[in-house]
Amino acid sequence: MKAALFEKPYTIQIVEKATPKPEPGWVLIKTLRAGICGSDLHNYRGCALRNNFEAWQQLGFAEGHELCGEVVAVGDKVEKVKIGDRVTAEAVWHCGSCYMCKSGQYHLCLDRKDLVWWGDGAFAEFVCLPEKVLYVLPESMTSSEGALVEPLAAAYHAVRKAGDCFGKKVLIIGGGSMGQLCAGVAKLSGTISLSILVRYDHQAKVAYEMGCDSVFYPHASLDSSLQFDVVIETTGNSEAFENATRLCRKGGRIVLLGGYPHPQNINLAPIVSKELQIAGSLCYGWDGIRKEFEIAIDLLAKKKINVTAVVTHEFPFDQISEAFRVASDKKSGSIKVHINFNL
Repeated sequence: MKAALFEKPYTIQIVEKATPKPEPGWVLIKTLRAGICGSDLHNYRGCALRNNFEAWQQLGFAEGHELCGEVVAVGDKVEKVKIGDRVTAEAVWHCGSCYMCKSGQYHLCLDRKDLVWWGDGAFAEFVCLPEKVLYVLPESMTSSEGALVEPLAAAYHAVRKAGDCFGKKVLIIGGGSMGQLCAGVAKLSGTISLSILVRYDHQAKVAYEMGCDSVFYPHASLDSSLQFDVVIETTGNSEAFENATRLCRKGGRIVLLGGYPHPQNINLAPIVSKELQIAGSLCYGWDGIRKEFEIAIDLLAKKKINVTAVVTHEFPFDQISEAFRVASDKKSGSIKVHINFNL
């Protein structure tokens, strides 16, 4: 099979590898569609979020965790999926036995590990994954929608961490794919007003399609008199964090969703003087008795969120280098870039 590997910063090489065979409890999936995530772009630029990129790179595995694929082989003891099913997958492995897993917070597993540490991800023609992370997709769902389940589940988790948004003024910071998906989820929660801070006009256009009432640009329209009940920060930089603390009302809540690849020099004084509540948001887990991944699939299956507006570009697999270049350069007009293995 062919797999795309990070050779060095800003360089991706397609190589030939042996197609894996599924062990007991594992499933072989033919990749149909894969999305480029912001964390993939951190790796592409040579500034991985978890400071262990070099160790992972030496394993020689492909990245890619936003996926839709077709089951082509199953190992022994596989029970819930069958050959021919279209599936998507959670991005991380969890042990199921530590304190966090047993307390219902498996996304905070003490032995949590990205699945690409175990084998190739979706930037390869085939990916082998444990059955327990897979979800069978409805027949009515497109492959593009299937590859958006994972980021939508993360967006749903972030909005849930904001608490009850009904009747509240909500600001999303960041016009990338996570900001847009958070806007779509927040709109469903009954906000009295939904605003977003973006850098580019193409992000503003999609934001309105996602249900935003107002769009702001940095340094142009961010008057401190604008005060929001909830701010969801999706970009992961100090300027955005300080905008969040400045624009969140006294006693308001800030959710940090953006990955922070480097230590930040930030002013913490507003957190105290305004009694702000700060919450981090990592991936997805349980919401009551349902997994947030299942909720994301339902939202897509019922067409509750216009996710197709977020996918601005798609490339065939043999053009993955160009796909990453476009995804990394937001001036290109990109928001979510997909690799379509059927092109």
